[in-house]
Amino acid sequence: MNQMNQLSTEFFTSLLLDPEKKAQKRQHFFTHSLVDLSDFFSSEIKADLLNNLEHLFSLNEVRRDFTMEATDHTPRRMTNVESRFLQQNKRITDLYNDPRLTSLLCDIVGEQVYPCPYEPEKIVATKLHKKGDTHGWHWDDYSFAIIFVLKAPPPSAGGILQCVPHTNWDRNFPDIVSWFLIDNIRSYYFPSGSVYLMQTKTTLHRVYPLLQEDQERIILNFAFATKNDFSDEINHETVNELWNPED
Repeated sequence: MNQMNQLSTEFFTSLLLDPEKKAQKRQHFFTHSLVDLSDFFSSEIKADLLNNLEHLFSLNEVRRDFTMEATDHTPRRMTNVESRFLQQNKRITDLYNDPRLTSLLCDIVGEQVYPCPYEPEKIVATKLHKKGDTHGWHWDDYSFAIIFVLKAPPPSAGGILQCVPHTNWDRNFPDIVSWFLIDNIRSYYFPSGSVYLMQTKTTLHRVYPLLQEDQERIILNFAFATKNDFSDEINHETVNELWNPED
């Protein structure tokens, strides 16, 4: 069986075997702390993930609407599904645990990556579907996340990604506005079916509020760690507040 036949058409495209393309993506990632990996994933897996997520939302969704003190009181207005429900879905966990995904991420970021050690943050899903819904400015606890944008509104309806890379989270004094004075906010539009990788621990980021009713932005987030993450003190307060509302 040749290499191409070994690639699951359910998950990946032939670009997974293209070292030149991965080198281009790696250079872009090193510069911007974010890179579009959409072309590495098949249309089949994107459609299947959306179908699975819509079913999981219908069974397990929780509405969240509050401000997060640890990130300078930025808003969280969204509907989410907790990791414990997502990890019961074999289709989702098979993709997360696929060694080819790990290998791709290592090739792009230039170091070994590991599954996120904190289960509530490992695999999460959010849906923005009301006017004003947003995942406000924040950093993540772990170094990297790969985001599957399974449904997105047009950019005129909001829901775009905004970032300030190469920033640090002072949990005692986050002072988010000061970072806007140091560097420019970069804005990105990812349409339905996009997949991007972000250096989430050192990139201040948010999803711009939805500007219209009857629009949806549905994403699946896979978190990954580096060796340094295991030695850092992480209290998970923001994750616990957002993803474990019943605790």
